[in-house]
Amino acid sequence: MRQRTPPSVALAWWTAAMASPVPKDFPRHEVEPHAGYYRMKERRRWVPVRIWISSDIDPDTLELAGDEVLMADVNGTISGQPETIWTHLEPISREEYSRLVRDQSLSDDARISP
Repeated sequence: MRQRTPPSVALAWWTAAMASPVPKDFPRHEVEPHAGYYRMKERRRWVPVRIWISSDIDPDTLELAGDEVLMADVNGTISGQPETIWTHLEPISREEYSRLVRDQSLSDDARISP
C-alpha cells in the first residue's frame, strides 16, 4: 500500500534547521528542497514561503493515486518548482511565517485603498 509521507518525515529537515543555533546556515543541497516555512527577499523585503508535499489520494483505498510532488507558495503564488528558489530561502518558525503572511495582507490592503 502506498501511503503519503507523514508530516514528521516531511518536515524533518525544517525541524532540524529550526533547532540549529543559526537556521539560515543549516546545511542544504541546492536541488533538494524540503517542506517547511521560510522567508525570502523579494524587492528588498521579506516575503513568506511555504513548501509542502502535494499528494493525490484515492478516496476509495486512501492510497496514493500518483507521485507526491513538492509545491511552494511564495507570497501567495503557487509553484510546482520549489527548487528554483530553494537556495534563496531562510527557515523561519511557523509563527514568523504567519506574521509575514498577515503583514503582507495588510500591505496589500493599503495599496488597494484610495
